[in-house]
Amino acid sequence: MQTTGPGTGGMARCSRRRAMLALMGGAAVLGGATARAQTEAAPRSAMVIGNAAYSIGPLRNSVNDARLMSQSLRSIAYEVEHHEDLALQPMLKVLDEWILRSAPTDMRLLYFAGHGAQFRGQNFMVPVDAVLREESDLLKFTVNASDVIDRIARTGQGVNIIVLDACRNGLPPLEPTKARPKTREIQLGRLPAIGLAPEPSPKGTLVAYAAAPGAVALDGTQGNGAYARYLAAEMLVPGATVESVFKRVRGAVARETRNLQVPWETSSLVGEVCIRLGQKGECGIPSGAGAGIDFGRSR
Repeated sequence: MQTTGPGTGGMARCSRRRAMLALMGGAAVLGGATARAQTEAAPRSAMVIGNAAYSIGPLRNSVNDARLMSQSLRSIAYEVEHHEDLALQPMLKVLDEWILRSAPTDMRLLYFAGHGAQFRGQNFMVPVDAVLREESDLLKFTVNASDVIDRIARTGQGVNIIVLDACRNGLPPLEPTKARPKTREIQLGRLPAIGLAPEPSPKGTLVAYAAAPGAVALDGTQGNGAYARYLAAEMLVPGATVESVFKRVRGAVARETRNLQVPWETSSLVGEVCIRLGQKGECGIPSGAGAGIDFGRSR
């Protein structure tokens, strides 16, 4: 076996190895720093949909609520895609494209304001052109929110916030059929139960409902619904964790509506997550901090 002594050739080879190692180490450090910078500077993406012009029952404030949410999200540097009064096929298309496009981002937020319903334990977002004669028409003419949430969670590696500001005052009665006369008082929002169904959140996902399971969200009388007004304000608080944001919104909405509407969330988030980071990139502020909403001593 040939060995290398302390001669010039051995010293040169050692010097080359040290130089290569130093170069590799420097590249690794640079690569790590670049990766960290990309993570810190990664855009946060939002899809906002407001449906109001329903033939089955127009809504008063859902488009206004969507505009308010888009305005707030843009003010904190989210890349926002905003749509209003979508029919079924356009709604499916924009959601499909956004789910793929937003996959590399650290935070994805979907906000839907409009009619919603549950059927067989799944939730559905209703497009404006939906014609609903039978309960099973939900499967054919609406967007399955449960499937959308699962796809968002599977496609990307970041955090997902899904806000379903739906079930506005229920839906009007189903169109009459021979099997179901017009006199039969059944509302779509009551099939099989009022409101949306609570579902387990996929990993890294929080799903927020404007009203508790089995309850209905109020459309509001002040140009915006109470839920959208408080959420748009609270998510602007720098360094506020997602959980604290929605907790404060729940308290404010419940107080304003005298507990007629109590928002709800399911979450599988791990660690502290912020919709808006603090000025120094921190996440987590004292629980008493917020957007200046007076909650009194309500619990």
